[in-house]
Amino acid sequence: MLVILSVIPPLAIVFAVNKYCGTERCYIRRFVLIFLIAGLLIAAAAMFGSDFLTRGAGTLLGSGFLFVLVSNFITVALFEESLKYIVLRWRFVKRDPFTEPLYAIALSVTVSMGFAFYEQMVYTLGEGLITVILRAILSVPGHTGHAILMGMLLHLTAKSAASGDMAGKRKFLRLALLVPALTHGTYDFIVGLYRLYGSDLFILLLVAFTAGLLYYTIRLLRRVKHDSRGNSGGPDTAAITDDTNDIPEVFYE
Repeated sequence: MLVILSVIPPLAIVFAVNKYCGTERCYIRRFVLIFLIAGLLIAAAAMFGSDFLTRGAGTLLGSGFLFVLVSNFITVALFEESLKYIVLRWRFVKRDPFTEPLYAIALSVTVSMGFAFYEQMVYTLGEGLITVILRAILSVPGHTGHAILMGMLLHLTAKSAASGDMAGKRKFLRLALLVPALTHGTYDFIVGLYRLYGSDLFILLLVAFTAGLLYYTIRLLRRVKHDSRGNSGGPDTAAITDDTNDIPEVFYE
């Protein structure tokens, strides 16, 4: 029962975001497969790879402040966001329409919530009700914020490539990884400081940071939807047609 409760938040979020973005029916099957398969692969790789890297960092750095800094920003946040990023770059090769911002955000959130879905089950099996509650109100929404940022920056990558701005493409492609890794790392770093020092101030800081991240990314998503509606002159939709020949071939190299 606890496992079922733990996976409700990522399922609810991925459904709500895709509904809000207007993901078309023709993409639903693809998104479900990505959610289940990519999410499982990312979760498994993160569980073993991140744990291995974190143990190595602990051996080299001990267990103090420097370890908390390096482990949370690099061996956890950067590693996990890199795995999500790889999946989304793979979708580029498959010619997904990342020139449409709502599509890019919806797919990014789907990948991230697929990861969170399995991560929730792993944590729940090893922890208890308090962990389920805390992760439901902080960690899973935090993953949503990171994903919205990654999706938006990948859209800007595609937009730059479509306009022939290769310098912009390279810049946004880097930022699409680095910005979510930074926000994710900040979240984990605050958690690490709480574990290291035990002060409840870090819990308050974590709540404030998560709230701020969600406030910003939800406003970003609302603005993107508003702009997309204005540009299309029709109903909101995250998907464009399957004809993506207008996107320069160099974008997919």
